[in-house]
Amino acid sequence: MFFKRNTTAKTVAASRDLIRENSNKMSKLTMLVNDTELKSQIEDIAEKLKYLKPVSKDEDTEEDKSIAEEIEKLKSELTISRGRKSAKTDESISRILLLLVDRPD
Repeated sequence: MFFKRNTTAKTVAASRDLIRENSNKMSKLTMLVNDTELKSQIEDIAEKLKYLKPVSKDEDTEEDKSIAEEIEKLKSELTISRGRKSAKTDESISRILLLLVDRPD
């Protein structure tokens, strides 16, 4: 029994760290953005990420990892578009929002 609790505690801690990291990355992306509407969308997502509940199952952390990958894609798309809104940035934001919806509570 003790081993299972220890594993669950490690999973929750890893999930909490990943959530914090994702939120910080989204907050930092606002520095790359020139468009005010896009900036507010990114700030809203960062706020949602900040208050996510950590998960206790290893397989549920995959959603958080997918969110981290999408944030990296958004970062590169913002760099390419020089901080302007584009179809690709809209797609990335939509994918991040969908991943947030699909994420287990």
